[in-house]
Amino acid sequence: MLRRLAVGLSVSATALVLATGAVAAIGLTVSNFGFTLTLDGSDQTAPFSFPMSATGTNGAFNITASTTAFTIPGQSLGFPTLTGITTGACQGGGCRNATNTITYPIALSTSTQKIYSTADAKGTIPLTANLTLSLPGNAYAGAYTSTLTLTIANGP
Repeated sequence: MLRRLAVGLSVSATALVLATGAVAAIGLTVSNFGFTLTLDGSDQTAPFSFPMSATGTNGAFNITASTTAFTIPGQSLGFPTLTGITTGACQGGGCRNATNTITYPIALSTSTQKIYSTADAKGTIPLTANLTLSLPGNAYAGAYTSTLTLTIANGP
């Protein structure tokens, strides 16, 4: 049996952010993110994170997500797992902190899933999404990419 040992791997994702409903003043800012990992032939779980910022909040809001698998032509690493979203202190005059009510972990997929929900918040709410990606020991080297679609909406 032939086994191909990957010597290096880079993973990146492009975040696509949408706002829905009567949310003209609410927004979500997300940066593209990635990580690099040296593969050694053993199964690994790679942690990574990215910052987000919910802006213009004034009451309940939620965030949903869907993603494509991390792929290169002919190879797939599968989907990441969201292990949690940390909430920072609100910013802005008269702001109110958000309290997330979602339970983790969440196995992300092409299906849209609610990943953050709060009954009340006001101002700018800094958030950090924490994820992992399982990598098999026989993964091929390459620059794998994925698209993560995030949607912010009013309501818990």
